[in-house]
Amino acid sequence: MPVVGFTVSDEDVAESNAGSNKSTFGPGNYKFVITDVETGASPVKGTPRLEVKMIVEHDGYDFKMFDDIYLTDNAKWRYIQFCKSLGFDPTQDIDTDDMSGKEGVLRTKLEDGEKYMDVGEYYSLDQSSREPLGPFEVKESPHGNDNTPF
Repeated sequence: MPVVGFTVSDEDVAESNAGSNKSTFGPGNYKFVITDVETGASPVKGTPRLEVKMIVEHDGYDFKMFDDIYLTDNAKWRYIQFCKSLGFDPTQDIDTDDMSGKEGVLRTKLEDGEKYMDVGEYYSLDQSSREPLGPFEVKESPHGNDNTPF
């Protein structure tokens, strides 16, 4: 079995642990840039959707995030919110290729027991300039802890 020939000292480990706290990503408001949007369908029911890939950034650090925007009557609100966040008129036909490179601001959430954050909502262009960026201080709620700051 091959051995990894890489030396790490206790100081390296301590610096690494300290460095991991430089920027924390948690539920909050973050800037995003769309890297790709494709049309598709959910694998189980075949529900039409937009499969969105983006880079979310905070404090000089980036992470990849994915979101599915379902194209159903019950989820129209989400499609409208997404389009408005990118500056598109949701009542018009939109080419998914035109979405790449567009920027906006979104709110993330972390459901109990989940490892990865999800998109909670997209802010319209006029809303995004008023929202503070960065992670929220999560407050305990009498209705359970869903990591929303209100």
